[in-house]
Amino acid sequence: MARRAQSFDHVRRGLLHYSMSPVSGTGGGIAAAAAFGANFVDTNPNGGFWPPVLLLRNADGSMRPFPHLFLDRAKTGVIAVGHDGRRFVNEASS
Repeated sequence: MARRAQSFDHVRRGLLHYSMSPVSGTGGGIAAAAAFGANFVDTNPNGGFWPPVLLLRNADGSMRPFPHLFLDRAKTGVIAVGHDGRRFVNEASS
């Protein structure tokens, strides 16, 4: 969790971070590399694939992440908004 807070501003502000990464991924690989002197570079925002992810409720009540990939972004009638709820693109021209 500390590494996640270092990397994501919204986590530092107390918001949750939903990811398609398995919950079993707790940063052990990064910790092992650091033990051998490796440095973690978190200044490159393009170092990963960052699709928007939301949580869907399963029939049993549990939650699962759902990534919004290219297939649902190009649908007719889509309105793209930022975190402030304002449109940031002219969808008709994209």
